Amino acid sequence: MAVLATWAPEDAVLGAVAPLALAAARPTCLVIDLGAGLPGSSEVTVADLAAFGPRRTDLTPPRRGVAILTAGAGDAAGDAADVDVRHVIEPLAAAWPDVVLACRGGPERPDHPGVVPVVLDRPGAATVRGPRVVQTLRRRFRRNRMGSGPGVVELPPAARGVIDELLAGRLPGPSRWMRTWRTVWGMRWV
Repeated sequence: MAVLATWAPEDAVLGAVAPLALAAARPTCLVIDLGAGLPGSSEVTVADLAAFGPRRTDLTPPRRGVAILTAGAGDAAGDAADVDVRHVIEPLAAAWPDVVLACRGGPERPDHPGVVPVVLDRPGAATVRGPRVVQTLRRRFRRNRMGSGPGVVELPPAARGVIDELLAGRLPGPSRWMRTWRTVWGMRWV
């Protein structure tokens, strides 16, 4: 059982794509939306589980692949970002092989273990110190070089088709970008 939490402090699209890509890099993984505004909907939401607790069916992966537990009532940010959901995360994390917490973006680092900061490599991008995942863009933006250093995973530019597949709820085919996401699971995150 491994639990990682993604946090994209400045980019909502990156905040939605990162947890899906991280989850797709594992054979079976549950993504728990804690206010990142992930696309799609789920039969049971994080807000439901916070109110009523996890059911036995929630604690068993129904199949291999990625499952998404959306935030819940209200807007895309949902109630899950504003409610203490640790009592929901713990039993789910114990039952699923891997779990990704999709945290709300913004300047404040989430208060979860295993936070994986995901930032863009471009001039004016958020400065995050320490281990991080850096999404490189086209070559012309390479001046910033946020992606170099120890503990830094530098993602190559992502193909549009890969992003489209993830946002549509489908697993993308093999690519250099997806292979790079696999390395994130083997790193130590604070």
